[in-house]
Amino acid sequence: MIAIAKVAVQGAAYHFDKLYDYIIPQPMAGVLAPGCRVTVPFGRGRTPRLGLVVRLDQGEENPKLKQIATAVDSAPVLTPPLMDLLFYLKETTFCTWFEALGALLPPGIGVKTNPAYALNREWEEDRQELPPAQRQIIEFLAPRRTPCLEDALCQALGLVPGCPDLAQLVELGAVQKTQQVTRRVRDERQIMVRPAAQPPEAAKITPKQQGVLELLEQAGSASLKEICYFAGVTRSVVDRLAAAGLAELYEVESYRNPYEGRMPPKEQEAIALSPGQQAAYGTLSALSQNGAGKTALLYGVTGSGKTQVFLKLIEHVAAQGRSALVLVPEIALTPQTIHLFHQRFGRRVAVLHSGLSMSQRLDEWKRARQGLADIVVGSRSAVFAPLETLGLIVIDEEQEHTYHSESAPRFDAREVARQRSRTEGALVVLASATPSVESFYQAKQGAYTLVSLPQRYGAARLPDITIVDMRDAGRQDGF
Repeated sequence: MIAIAKVAVQGAAYHFDKLYDYIIPQPMAGVLAPGCRVTVPFGRGRTPRLGLVVRLDQGEENPKLKQIATAVDSAPVLTPPLMDLLFYLKETTFCTWFEALGALLPPGIGVKTNPAYALNREWEEDRQELPPAQRQIIEFLAPRRTPCLEDALCQALGLVPGCPDLAQLVELGAVQKTQQVTRRVRDERQIMVRPAAQPPEAAKITPKQQGVLELLEQAGSASLKEICYFAGVTRSVVDRLAAAGLAELYEVESYRNPYEGRMPPKEQEAIALSPGQQAAYGTLSALSQNGAGKTALLYGVTGSGKTQVFLKLIEHVAAQGRSALVLVPEIALTPQTIHLFHQRFGRRVAVLHSGLSMSQRLDEWKRARQGLADIVVGSRSAVFAPLETLGLIVIDEEQEHTYHSESAPRFDAREVARQRSRTEGALVVLASATPSVESFYQAKQGAYTLVSLPQRYGAARLPDITIVDMRDAGRQDGF
């Protein structure tokens, strides 16, 4: 028996979009897991394609089976709940595996593969028997210790990508062809400085270096930029300290914050609820306790204070160590919602919507994935946020058509939220002053819990409404 991975392949048309069997090479055994991306040879031409490991299996040896070429991810990019959503989208919408994957992952985490060539140093045949063009390729690759990208090779030698000379050398075994995988958006890295763990006892230092060491003793560690600014030195001073063994330079990942400088610190008072809001909150908080994956319709008139109920409910769920997801129908509504959430919860909030750049969306997604943010606010695509221990999903203005995706996979964010509630035990709160017909029907039938807020908050009054029969009004005016 051999280890086999069931792999979905990128670029497969719907009629042959299925899981293909690939042998897991020995170095990857025990490392690959469902949710990892790989590169695989596909089709008769063994064209390199990006793939996603969906399942692991055992099978009989088969000479027709190909091996996985490279592993793109050292750890799964999809958590188990997101893997469940991958199957859900594939089974309930007319889409391919990779169209479903595209909905689950931010675009910045995508990768591209580039062919690369390296000299096979075990090839022992006479190079002089090769044509001049092939000998030129061999001589170009000989001094290189790492594979050379095809574009760089062709540019240096004036060749055309995929030229017959390269293909012939690969077929002879003189040159090895591999695939180099690069991320579309690279991680933001920051250089940090800290005191050395075991500094030498007798080290001569300058006054400027002494100032840097004193600053490090106070701060413990700081970014290189901060050290140079506050100590009034250049990087060369810090580099000499590191060379002398008195300090250490290391890198950490930093996250690009799309709302830097827009979160003024503000002391937040406890949320005060009216009797009607308190009753609604009591019902919803009780539903969130048992983790049974309930759905509730919060039917509140305009100005009834539904947002305050959300905030109080999020605080309740967060106090239990669970995360929360808030969806709004339009990007235009997101800034005011984000401002409100940032004022109360600060950097615990991650934002996901298409108005951000690819790098910003990727970093916000990673913050949620790594547990650095336990509250996500966003538009329709945020329903796939990689939150762990999800306890609450709020869908504001749930009747809006923007919660329906019009491109593959054509999903309804409300139904995806309900699927997550079933598998993760989260409470789904559909909120609206004018709920959709289907949601109101489900609430009336008892499938959803109906929670009403019929009065406006405080002293605010609903406008007077007068129904006028225009037929009678026309006769009175003499028409």
